[in-house]
Amino acid sequence: LKQVMNGAYSQQDKLSHGSDRALTEALDSEMHRLNLSANQKKIVEHLVATEIENDYATQTDQLSLRHWDKVHCFKGADVLLPGGYKQVVELLSKDLDIRLGKSVSAVNDRGEKIAVHTADGGIIECDRVLVTLPLGVLKKQTVTFSPPLPDKKLESIQRLGMGVFDKLYLQFPSRFWSLDPTWIDFVGDNVKAWPVFFNVSKFSGGAILAAFNVGSFAKTLEEKSESAVVSDAMRILRKMFGADIPNPIATKNTSWGSDPYSQGSYSYIPVGASAKDYDVLAESVNQKIFFAGEACSSKDYSTVHAAYSSGLRAARAITQLPV
Repeated sequence: LKQVMNGAYSQQDKLSHGSDRALTEALDSEMHRLNLSANQKKIVEHLVATEIENDYATQTDQLSLRHWDKVHCFKGADVLLPGGYKQVVELLSKDLDIRLGKSVSAVNDRGEKIAVHTADGGIIECDRVLVTLPLGVLKKQTVTFSPPLPDKKLESIQRLGMGVFDKLYLQFPSRFWSLDPTWIDFVGDNVKAWPVFFNVSKFSGGAILAAFNVGSFAKTLEEKSESAVVSDAMRILRKMFGADIPNPIATKNTSWGSDPYSQGSYSYIPVGASAKDYDVLAESVNQKIFFAGEACSSKDYSTVHAAYSSGLRAARAITQLPV
């Protein structure tokens, strides 16, 4: 994989000004140049699925070669929160006026005030609005803006891609796999299907595995019931660990792509888009409607810290405005 990726980086460096193509074209041409055997090619494709596509929540045929791997690396070690991200949200939202069950349907700039309409017919008036809708929701235009958002912002929203990265959590009555490995890889006929399982037990105790799926295969799974998805995962696990392993006692499937409040997991740059589109999305409208979220960071998009830092940036901009 390292040789293939180095070749892709070399092709990236040689792109002429303004030109671009899909990352998969560069990877395929490098595999062809290296004259890999069928087995070697399959292993490389598996590693691409687990080490590249998992990061971007989409297949390499959807990724821009020019902008691939240009994201700024946030300093510090990876940290897991066994109790879930909700702990962060609960801490940050302490003592704030949080109104649950209020689905926003429209944001109307009335001049002196902005009216935020909710699906239940409610209206919240305010001086400024900070919009943190996921890119997938903005692309679906399920929330209307009046006046409409500027054309250049709408164009950037449509150019950027929204990936799907789903996780299926499986809790078993007892652990039948080794506690040592962090990742348990599976190389099947379809290298995009169930390529890796994360050993949750190693970090949080309990007999828990998490399966990762991205892109088109994840979207295909979202069309099935959770029980059917679990059955498919168990089929793979029984290939690896034997037919006598137990059924899970609890499961949880994310299905981000079909969630109406996310419409995907996080953003990526396809051919035809650029990092500048993130900057355009982050721009305020008349210094009244502000935007934040992972898709409002051209350096750290697709990350939690990008969502957090973009919120701080927008909040600072709002508080610096005259009252």
